[in-house]
Amino acid sequence: MSAPSSGKKAKETGKPLPLSETLRDLALLRTSDVDLAALLPSEYTKGEGNDKGDAAVKESSEFIAETRNAVKLHDRGSVEVQGKQLDEIRRKYEELLEGLSGSNQQGLVGSEDEMNSGRLK
Repeated sequence: MSAPSSGKKAKETGKPLPLSETLRDLALLRTSDVDLAALLPSEYTKGEGNDKGDAAVKESSEFIAETRNAVKLHDRGSVEVQGKQLDEIRRKYEELLEGLSGSNQQGLVGSEDEMNSGRLK
């Protein structure tokens, strides 16, 4: 019989690596002067194959930034405030249009030529 591999052993126990140890290992890697890219095979370090991945990462970062901005706007409530202001402006504009169309039908407002020349009835 063969001895169980380490991957099989981890699956059997079902316990993930402790977060504190993982964070410690990452901190050690960050502070060390080890160039991790040098450890990869040369086929992975070529820039040609990474263009699609880089584009996907860039798009993902842009999406995350826009999403964060939208959440911030929502949390501040500024969207609702601006929406209410727009609704109020729209209501006033519609009232103004109704007033102008009613006045125009009554003959109180002259033609466009008369308005431009300064001669109103």
